[in-house]
Amino acid sequence: MKLSKPLSALILIGSVLLLSAESPSLKPSPRPTPKPNDSSTLGDKQSEQQVTAIHTSDFPLAPPNAGAPGKEQEDGSNAPTIIIAVFAVITGLATVAIAKFNKQLVRVTDELRKVAERDVLSDRPFVTVAAVDRDRSYSDFRPCAQFQNSGNSPAVIVEIVFGFNTKPFDLSSREPLIPHIVAPDYSVLSSLPLPKHVLASRETMTIGYGLAYFSDAEWKDILAGEMRIAVFGKIYYRDAAGKEPPYEQPFYWFYSPPGEITPEGIFYLGPDELNR
Repeated sequence: MKLSKPLSALILIGSVLLLSAESPSLKPSPRPTPKPNDSSTLGDKQSEQQVTAIHTSDFPLAPPNAGAPGKEQEDGSNAPTIIIAVFAVITGLATVAIAKFNKQLVRVTDELRKVAERDVLSDRPFVTVAAVDRDRSYSDFRPCAQFQNSGNSPAVIVEIVFGFNTKPFDLSSREPLIPHIVAPDYSVLSSLPLPKHVLASRETMTIGYGLAYFSDAEWKDILAGEMRIAVFGKIYYRDAAGKEPPYEQPFYWFYSPPGEITPEGIFYLGPDELNR
């Protein structure tokens, strides 16, 4: 197929331009760079290597206010002292508070103990000797004792031991009316026969010891007030729950002959320590 003349002319012109652009003869030659002067280069190097002199003194320069501590340094040095003082104050206050708490705790504990003891005492039996007298149905001297349960619960009587003797007594010493005595040996005393073994609350029972024999000389001294008849013993009893060991209640009474305290004679309570 034949191309048209205008198109062939355009193709020919384009080919010529393309060949002329790729030809080396058509490229512009680079401009030569001037060679630097050796003397000027050496001077620049020497100026760059020149060192500026620095003045140094024989002693190092101290920073401003180095000799006197600043306010911040003083505050920093006082901080531990302040902390210790505050800690001491807190410790003292805590000690006082603990002491007060312990005092209150002891008081409360003591009150609770007393309340518990009162509760126990209020519920337990309590057997004592209410009175000692002579058995008036006999002409001779036969002491007898009245035992009473003053507690709020029944008492189970285990054993009652009983004894008597005479004690010298100075009639001129009326106060007290109690001679000097020592606690008796209850283990050698005789057991009384028990008419009953259970005493209800507020119930009493009377037990006679039997004949208390004294020689004529002893009776003479007793009636003259130079001797005292001592009646003593101990009660062993339990509560209804069978408490072990049993409760123990001692008693100690003296006999005053007729005409000394009363016309007919009377027993009176002995030392407190031998009746509790």
